Amino acid sequence: MQNVKRMKNGWREKNANVMLNEQAMLIRLNPEVFDEAYLMTNELELAGIAVRMADENSELSEHLITATVLGIRFVILIGKNERLIDQVRLLDMYDQQEMVMPMDQAIFVIERTYPPADFT
Repeated sequence: MQNVKRMKNGWREKNANVMLNEQAMLIRLNPEVFDEAYLMTNELELAGIAVRMADENSELSEHLITATVLGIRFVILIGKNERLIDQVRLLDMYDQQEMVMPMDQAIFVIERTYPPADFT
C-alpha cells in the first residue's frame, strides 16, 4: 500500500488521484471453481480488500510474476483439490510461505494485514 498512510481515524490515501493497488490476487485453477472464487472475491471486497481475479487460461507462473510485479502480497489459489477439502491455498509473496486453510481463515489473515479503516 504505497499510497496509503494510517491516520487516527483509519486509512487515508496520500494522493486521491492514485488508485489503490490490489492487496490480493485470486487464481482459479479450474473453471469448475468459479462459484467459490466469486464468493471469496466478494467476501474480500466486503472486508475492504482490493482483489484481482485471474483464471486458468494462463500459466500459474505468469500470474505469480504479475503478482510480484504489481506488489500484491497475497495470492489465493482455488482448484478442484482445494474444493474437495473445502480449503484454499494462500501464498504470502513477502514471507514466501504457502498455507492451506479454510476460506474464512484466509480472509482473516489478509484482513489482519490490511485492516479496514473502521477496524476496532
